[in-house]
Amino acid sequence: MTDTPPETKTSPTTVASWFSKPNIAIALGVVAVMLAGAPYVVPGIQSLQVRQGLTNQPKILEDTIKKLDEVKAAEKQKAADIAIKANHEALYDDARDPVMGNPNGPITIVEFLDYNCAYCKLSTPQVEQLLAENKDVRVVVKEYPIIADSSRALASYALATKDSGRYAEVHHAFMASKFTTEAEVAQALTKLGFDAQDIAAKAKSEAVQDHINAVEKLGTQLEINGTPTFIVGGVVVNGADMNGLKAAIEAQRAKLATK
Repeated sequence: MTDTPPETKTSPTTVASWFSKPNIAIALGVVAVMLAGAPYVVPGIQSLQVRQGLTNQPKILEDTIKKLDEVKAAEKQKAADIAIKANHEALYDDARDPVMGNPNGPITIVEFLDYNCAYCKLSTPQVEQLLAENKDVRVVVKEYPIIADSSRALASYALATKDSGRYAEVHHAFMASKFTTEAEVAQALTKLGFDAQDIAAKAKSEAVQDHINAVEKLGTQLEINGTPTFIVGGVVVNGADMNGLKAAIEAQRAKLATK
């Protein structure tokens, strides 16, 4: 499992790879459909001619790939809309989830994150700044340990500090660190003034583990396969895409203003 990159661009290598993959059949099919819908179809056109045309003019294939990606993205968002509505309470109103920012903020960002996620570490100070600049926003944190074996332990330790009222402090400390052993985690907690043994016991508790299991189940139902993933007003923002996140916040703010 890898982090979700902030954005993906089609490169010449990517385009070229389509000619050697079964995906070429998709492009051929799209072109065939386009031709079938045209007012005039060239008699006797063969797939070989189409293939050669695509080879000579790869921009056609690139545009086709782009269109297919747009269609897939729209389908994914539609599926997400259905899943989000079906899981609204678990997504927004689980009292076990840590909340950062204004706890009563009318605009909610739900963030699925992993402490071994490079893009989560990158976006953490940006999210912190965003909260400082937007006092009507709250972040509901979903500890979603999917990247490495140590991810679950880190999520467990972080959640074990929630009742102390200092979760945000621990969260930022974990995001700013790269732990290789649980002993290092214990040292970090001790440095922050926690009883490391007490936190370790809470981290292993059934309550914390059940909470993480519930988040993992929710993430699976929402088809979230990378971190960070943000959800604002039903809009899914993948990766450390701060511009996309800010746009989703503004859209939700405008939507609330009309109610």
